Amino acid sequence: TFACNEFNFFLKHKDAKFFATMVKPTLSNRLQKSFFDLYLLEETEALKRYQRFDLLQTLNTLERILLASVIGGEFAQNVLKNLQDRVNLKRDLVQQFDALFEHALHAKQFEFDEQKADADADEKEEKNALSCEYQEARYYGVDYLQQTPALIEANAFWLDYAQKLLGKKGDAKKGDFLSANFGFAAKNTAEALLALSVIALPLRGDHTEPTLEITGADGGKLKWYAHGATVKVTVHGATMLLVRELASTEFKSSSLAVSTNYFDPADRFETVDFEKVAKFVSSDQFVRGKMYGCRVVLTNVSSVPYNVELLCQIPTGAIAVNGGFQTKNLTRSLSSYATAKLEYFFYFPTVGEFVHYPAHISRNGQVMGYSLRACNVKVVDASAVVDTSSWRFISQQAESKDVLENLKTRADLRRMELSRLAWRCVDEKFFKELTNILRRKQLFDAKIWRYALLHGAEAETAEYLQRNPQFLALMSPSLTS
Repeated sequence: TFACNEFNFFLKHKDAKFFATMVKPTLSNRLQKSFFDLYLLEETEALKRYQRFDLLQTLNTLERILLASVIGGEFAQNVLKNLQDRVNLKRDLVQQFDALFEHALHAKQFEFDEQKADADADEKEEKNALSCEYQEARYYGVDYLQQTPALIEANAFWLDYAQKLLGKKGDAKKGDFLSANFGFAAKNTAEALLALSVIALPLRGDHTEPTLEITGADGGKLKWYAHGATVKVTVHGATMLLVRELASTEFKSSSLAVSTNYFDPADRFETVDFEKVAKFVSSDQFVRGKMYGCRVVLTNVSSVPYNVELLCQIPTGAIAVNGGFQTKNLTRSLSSYATAKLEYFFYFPTVGEFVHYPAHISRNGQVMGYSLRACNVKVVDASAVVDTSSWRFISQQAESKDVLENLKTRADLRRMELSRLAWRCVDEKFFKELTNILRRKQLFDAKIWRYALLHGAEAETAEYLQRNPQFLALMSPSLTS
């Protein structure tokens, strides 16, 4: 069965009538009652013995809070003070809470496969049909020897609950209990169900749905949120509203570095000093309608590993593509002396000047590093952007004298498509100088050399014909019978 401490506790808070008529009589008939049984049965005198130091050490955090709520007085305040001290000494990871927060944002409902559960139970029963061993259920799925104080440990959520339950104010026990630290009470199934029991949220279907009203900056009603809009949420009872926002935080110097660069996905690399290196795009040379990428690199130059949050966004005026995003907060792990990178893509539908907010990394609510400050981005038409160092520009648009000078000093000429220069060879002077340069570099291109036939250049014609397979096939000796 599913009878256990956490489920009984849940029923006591969420369905008191069912608990009183069905669960309470069952607990009353138990031969050996645990602390939780005594609490649910409200047997105050029996609970008082757990004030003994040896028995108190067997209780987990929630059980101590519940005992303090029964005993009250100085004992309750002592339990609350000790819990505060334990939580202050414990550093809960913001990344852990953020991960649970993300799950909460995307979760719609828990699914339970009843048929699979029944099949598993039947299989287990079949295996133990001849010899079965049973033990009293306390916490669901937890072996009796594992039900130690470590099952429910001190954290910010249980501190909030203790302050609500044990506070000195006269109205401490009144009103609904809600906690922004709910994400920390998820170490195991038992803790999660116990936390759901005390959070004053109604069961599905037992409440009136909240209403959402979005008003634009101009006063008009909107279906979706837009910048400058006002959102009004009307609720009809206890509600937990999950909100993600960008907030200002303090900067804390660290050994983490952040760099941001732009690149063209279709032209990622270039050759410098015979080495293949990344090719970057200047922030003032974006072309309208063309897809670009942004690469963010995180570097940890220390021996200390870090779990950090990375905040990125695309430039204003841009549209995310290729699985990209407008603004996103991601978690990254950096081991000692390690790097991590993120690439995202976008394009600009219009020309103009825009701003790109720099990538920031944070940890435990403090900014630990960021790339260049807000970068001004200039977007122009394709006709306004000219890369004078590209082979495309040199072969098609540069002046003839500039082309020849470039060929004399260009180290990567062997990697270039020389045939793109062929159209220039209509000029006999250019043709002569070009073939001289290529000859010195021991390079040959048939499309260039065939212009020797046009200009009547004997030496170049001979070189062309000697390397023309069709001509050599015609001139080679043959035997006939």
